[in-house]
Amino acid sequence: MGTRLKLDLGLAARFISSVLIACAVLAPMAAMAVQSDLPDPEADNIPLVEIEYGPAALLPYKERRSDWGYLFGMAYENYDPTGYQSDIDSTTYETLFGTNTVPMFGLQGGAKYNLDFASLTAELSYEMGSVSDSRSGDPTTLKLSKVGTHFGLWLDMLFTEPYVVPYAQMDVYQIDYEEKATNVSESGTSGILMGWTAGALVQLNWLDPDASLRALSESGLDNAYVNIFMTQSQANSRPDLATAMTWGAGLKLEF
Repeated sequence: MGTRLKLDLGLAARFISSVLIACAVLAPMAAMAVQSDLPDPEADNIPLVEIEYGPAALLPYKERRSDWGYLFGMAYENYDPTGYQSDIDSTTYETLFGTNTVPMFGLQGGAKYNLDFASLTAELSYEMGSVSDSRSGDPTTLKLSKVGTHFGLWLDMLFTEPYVVPYAQMDVYQIDYEEKATNVSESGTSGILMGWTAGALVQLNWLDPDASLRALSESGLDNAYVNIFMTQSQANSRPDLATAMTWGAGLKLEF
C-alpha cells in the first residue's frame, strides 16, 4: 500500500513537471501566433480614429483677464484738415481739394491696465495718407504722416463679456506734411495737436467661440473687436493740420 502511494505521487510529480515545461515552451509561441494574426493598420489601410475633446467654455471676462493687457490695432481715418492753407501760395484747403478728405491708414499698439469697473489704456500710433486734386488749376498733392500718443478709458465691465465697449480717449500728436504742385513743393511739421476720440468696440468672439478659446490658449488673444469712432482735434499754430470732426473704423486686438 505504501509502495503504491509513493509510486502514484511520483507519477503525479512527473506529470505536473511535464505540464509546466510544456506551458513554458508553448506560451511564447502562442503569443507570437496571436500577434501575427492581428492586422497591420498601415499594411491593410485601416483608418485610424483620432479622438477630439470639445474645448472647455471660456471663463467670464472679469475672471480670465489679468491686471495688465496689451493692445494692437489697425485703423482707417477720414482725416479732414479744413483749416490748412497752402505753404506755396496760401490757398485754402477747400480751394485746393474741395470737400475731399485725406484717407489715413495706420497701426496702433499699447498697454491696458484693468480695473474692477473699467480699463485704462495708453497707446502709440502711426498713420499716413494723401489727397490729390487739380480743381485749383494746378494739380496738387498733400501727403501727411501722423505720430500720436493716446490715453483712454474703456467701459469694458458693463457685461459678463465685453460685447460692446464704449470708450473715450485724449489724443496728442504731430504731423509731417508735404505739399506738391507742378513746379514747386513745400514740406514741414505741424505743432503739437490736441484732440479727442470717442467710439465703441464691438466684440467678435461670439462669432466662433471655439476659435476664440483656441486663440486664447495658443496666442493669448483675449478679444477681437471692430472699432468704430469719431475724432476731432485743434491746432495752436500754423500750419493748421487739425481735423474737423470726422469718423474712422478699424480692428482692435486685446491680449
